[in-house]
Amino acid sequence: MMLKKSYLDLIPMINNDNLWITGANDRIVINTKRKGFVQKMGLKNFSEPKERQLELDGYGSIVWKKIDGHKTIRDIAEEIMRELGEEREFAKQRAAMFFKMLKMHGLILFVNNN
Repeated sequence: MMLKKSYLDLIPMINNDNLWITGANDRIVINTKRKGFVQKMGLKNFSEPKERQLELDGYGSIVWKKIDGHKTIRDIAEEIMRELGEEREFAKQRAAMFFKMLKMHGLILFVNNN
């Protein structure tokens, strides 16, 4: 019988399609390309830029720097919990939600860790 993996057991990896830098106040700034249909229509009709900058907040920047393609979301949440003194379940939930948003926007991929 195969057990279903938890979302926390996934291994995130930064999507190298997007360039990023460490900006002011040690915050991560990601240059993302507009790829979706709606974004392409906006580019065509309203002369919107082909790329946009996304600046992560302090928490997001800390998490981003821990993504190495080897650690699971659970591992990263545990590190955040120890460093920031967050309660374990809150740290896991917050990390899972953050990674879902990163994935939804195409900023990360998940390593196949079967």
